[in-house]
Amino acid sequence: MPRLNGTGPRGLGAGTGRGFGLCCPRTGRGLNAGYGFKGYTKQDEKSIIEEDIKILKEELKLAEKELKSLKGQK
Repeated sequence: MPRLNGTGPRGLGAGTGRGFGLCCPRTGRGLNAGYGFKGYTKQDEKSIIEEDIKILKEELKLAEKELKSLKGQK
């Protein structure tokens, strides 16, 4: 996480980057390497996937907005 403030690379929250930061428990990357991690229940996984979808939709909206602004700058 840039600035280690928990907001992620685009300010959209944890888990939105490439997993190189200190706070990446889902993939086991980072300094914690997943030690002591107990895993998720099906409900946890469902919630995580729903949150990921929400984040990806927001990123898509931002990318489309940026593309639209770049097209208008011709």
